[in-house]
Amino acid sequence: MKTSILSISRELLNDNYTVRLKTKGYSMYPMLKPNDIIYIEKPPFQELKPSSIVVFKREDRWVAHRLFFSIHKNGQLILKTKGDSCINFDEDVTEDKYIGRVVFRKRGNQIKSLSDENGYNPIIFHPYLHYILHIMAKIVRKKLVLISLLQKKSSVSSQ
Repeated sequence: MKTSILSISRELLNDNYTVRLKTKGYSMYPMLKPNDIIYIEKPPFQELKPSSIVVFKREDRWVAHRLFFSIHKNGQLILKTKGDSCINFDEDVTEDKYIGRVVFRKRGNQIKSLSDENGYNPIIFHPYLHYILHIMAKIVRKKLVLISLLQKKSSVSSQ
């Protein structure tokens, strides 16, 4: 049943319809939470902008992650995506894996736009903000661990 829903949804997107699906997982938390309803449209692959939430196929499921940047590799456009609460980037997203872009999110009775008329996510002011915050958090964690180790070493040597 799941596969047929996804294949029908993909056909509708290819015919320029908007598709609504329920989310699972926490990889895009807090932007997307389990049971949110996302509205997906399919603009041309080449028109996707950094900060957009892109839907792509991974094995037998669909994933909605943030587009950080795109590159040309071997003459092919490649998207670099990552979940907001994930540390690592996803595998390269190529045009054949591309499903669409999330344009709205419904949570409860509230609908929030996740894409402006130019294809950018208006909630994220800088496409690399989440990545920068993750790096800063890693640095702070390493410093706290180092301080803790130095304090332990200092207390052991003073005894």
